[in-house]
Amino acid sequence: MRFYVDRDIREIATRLGGDAKRFAGRTILVSGGHGFFGRYFIAAFQYLNKKVLAKPCHLVALDNHITSGSSALDDGIGKGYRFIEHDIITPLKLEGQVDYVIQAAGIASPYYYRKYPLETLEVATTGTKNLLMLARQHPVKGFIFFSFLGVVW
Repeated sequence: MRFYVDRDIREIATRLGGDAKRFAGRTILVSGGHGFFGRYFIAAFQYLNKKVLAKPCHLVALDNHITSGSSALDDGIGKGYRFIEHDIITPLKLEGQVDYVIQAAGIASPYYYRKYPLETLEVATTGTKNLLMLARQHPVKGFIFFSFLGVVW
């Protein structure tokens, strides 16, 4: 399995080409940092830091672990990485610059939709609003949102 992930990450870096240099020395906030998409993004930026960027980017990962793994995932990521246990349904204050926000927090499983119906909606709505407010305070260069809303029973 790791072979496929590594191959994906290399392909992502290759397809970014010169655009990857936009992240050099920048700070990227990844909500849902321990979830499926969050881990992929962190792995991609980690690869860029090691193989592509002259000046490494800084990563800030947020997660409340309602459905994701623990911070043990952070072992070996290296310098320039910080994990904050935080539920984005509540506003977040960060010191320092934030250049890019990746909103990858979400409850993406029918089992968890039923177990956490309100949280499923709140993370996509209130959580995204809170991150947009943070982005306004730190005039960011980019913001991307992944929606995980599914059928809530």
